[in-house]
Amino acid sequence: MSAHSKQLKPQHLPGYLSQINIRSTPDTTIKLKCRAANCLYKAGNLKNINAAIQLYNEAYNMQSYVRGENHPRTTNILLLIIKCEKDLIRLKKNKNRM
Repeated sequence: MSAHSKQLKPQHLPGYLSQINIRSTPDTTIKLKCRAANCLYKAGNLKNINAAIQLYNEAYNMQSYVRGENHPRTTNILLLIIKCEKDLIRLKKNKNRM
């Protein structure tokens, strides 16, 4: 019998994000959104990277509200947004070359 795969996949994200509800703490919501965004980023196409940037922006807004803009966790999310945007630019340039 094969082992159960625990890796998050883009097709499972709607169910994964449905765990966020009114009773979820901001930290839990941020964690779930960042993990979902990371999964989309790793998928690596234009549509998924745009969705990842949107989720990272939502997490950044929450984190900066909860902890402030200069907190290391907030800065880390900002760096992930920048990384996604750089890859998005690279993908758009490659698409235009073809």
